Amino acid sequence: MNHKSQSILSSLQSPEPTTETSQQTSTVPTTFAIRAPPGSDSVLTFTADSVGSVSLALISETGNFVIKNEKNNLVEINQKGEEIVMGVSKLSAKSLQFYGDILYKDIPQWKLVVNENFWQEPTGWTINKISTCGGINMLGGFSITSGTENSKKFKDLPAHKKIRITATFHFIDAWTGETAYMKVDVGRNRALEYVWTERYDSTKAKNAINVCGAHYGEGKLSSSIDITLPHIEDDVTILFGSNLDQDPQEESWGVSNVNIYVMS
Repeated sequence: MNHKSQSILSSLQSPEPTTETSQQTSTVPTTFAIRAPPGSDSVLTFTADSVGSVSLALISETGNFVIKNEKNNLVEINQKGEEIVMGVSKLSAKSLQFYGDILYKDIPQWKLVVNENFWQEPTGWTINKISTCGGINMLGGFSITSGTENSKKFKDLPAHKKIRITATFHFIDAWTGETAYMKVDVGRNRALEYVWTERYDSTKAKNAINVCGAHYGEGKLSSSIDITLPHIEDDVTILFGSNLDQDPQEESWGVSNVNIYVMS
């Protein structure tokens, strides 16, 4: 112990059990306490000559509990147990589950709260049918969605101030200058508003590869969507669609890997 701490250690051993009857016993648990004078830290230090020392300390000034070596604080837990500060350069864990926000240098980070990959048929969409184009599993697709819209309301989002939506839109077969779009209910009175559009003309694609569907080549099979919006509601409605006007066996579309992130 250093002179600053001047902690008082006491080890209280359990007394012999008292027996009220031959069948009943009562035991007192063993406790180990470190009591420091007022204004001093309570410190317990483990020392090995070959590796130095590690200390457990209750800091009198802050009430924080600290695990430290001779140079740095390794872990510091505030008095209420609401904050843990790690002073290590690398943290390894088999799994890590958290509730609340992630901050890097006091900057909030995106949290993934929804991921729909359509490897299995989903629920909640206007059209829940899925298909495969090449190696991509998608919502809708060939012979399913053409001049139609497909939407879903995602509920129970955690508290946030921003929302980020990512997805991949797929243009299949004979698009001739039509437009794909995505809407989100961020308008007045939660009206659906356009937040992404893209036009595609397959007749201008040379040497296109026929990936799936009819005999037309896919000159632009995939297009990434990534939009960020101010948002505070605990639900959001997302809609995908196009202004195609032919049978879905001639021209169609699908969507894959829909993700929703939020940030405080």
